[in-house]
Amino acid sequence: VQNSPLLVAAEVREVEGRFYITGLGLRVSEIAAAFPSGTWELVASVPALQQAQYVVAVPTISNAAPNGFLVTAHTTTPSIWYVSADTAGQSVDNLAPAQPTQLTAAYANGQTNLQWAPNTEHAKAWGGTFNASVLDIVEHRATGRLLEYDPATKSTRVLLRDLCFANGLALSADERSVFVNETGSYRIWKVGVAANDVSAKQPDDAAQVLLANLPGHPDNLMRGQDGRIWVGLVKPRGAFIDDSAGKPWLRELALRLPKSLWPVPPAYGHVFAFDESGKVLVDLQDPSGAYPETTAVTESGDRLYIQSLHAKTLGWMDKKQAGL
Repeated sequence: VQNSPLLVAAEVREVEGRFYITGLGLRVSEIAAAFPSGTWELVASVPALQQAQYVVAVPTISNAAPNGFLVTAHTTTPSIWYVSADTAGQSVDNLAPAQPTQLTAAYANGQTNLQWAPNTEHAKAWGGTFNASVLDIVEHRATGRLLEYDPATKSTRVLLRDLCFANGLALSADERSVFVNETGSYRIWKVGVAANDVSAKQPDDAAQVLLANLPGHPDNLMRGQDGRIWVGLVKPRGAFIDDSAGKPWLRELALRLPKSLWPVPPAYGHVFAFDESGKVLVDLQDPSGAYPETTAVTESGDRLYIQSLHAKTLGWMDKKQAGL
């Protein structure tokens, strides 16, 4: 048995003397006339607490494949109980990754260097890098880093770590600072190029938050004209992610639900420009989301070219429409 948890919820309602059970992803259906056929195993039970809804995490017997579920509701009379129609649900990999392959070890200069073949299992299991990025943001594991690579010495060092989905870079005009988005924490950092292994949990003078509490997830950063730095907010903030900040277990379970139930905010077009001091200079929004998941802006002499994560076209608008 692979213990990949799946979040299951049920609601029992009485309407005009008839009982109904609703499960996540189900339409309201009348109590099944008979217990569904097949072999069923009890995976969880919840005590009656006079609640309208109950939520429980249950194991699945296979990973990334449909598993059948149903809910029974019992009364104080053992012979009187109710069963829902069965439905299918699946969990998606929270199992340990596969063992490394092509593992080699080489001893040189007093140290042992290990190498192994890349493991792409995680991104594939989640349906690609986009789905994997949603997982990283929702679970908020904060494993992102800002690195500096010196091609002359072929050495790499860490400027800033513990970022929740580091995303997007832009240099300051004097090239002494780097602006970097922290997509999962709704903020933009200004990091001095001399910063050394600063933790995002403990900012210092070398690495500071320039813009915080943004209304959406910042994606790419692009330098524009007249000192403007453009950023696209790929998605607006979502109530689930904000409200579950103190419930990491709920965040971890959320994306084990069917994809149609993922807590992904709706489409909303939003880009803005700021200067190096953090002052917002231009703010462009499209609540309709007609051009969704705006990620960046490339500014030319007379136009703003607006990029999108999933749109099939490249958006643009005349700069006069933006007041520029």
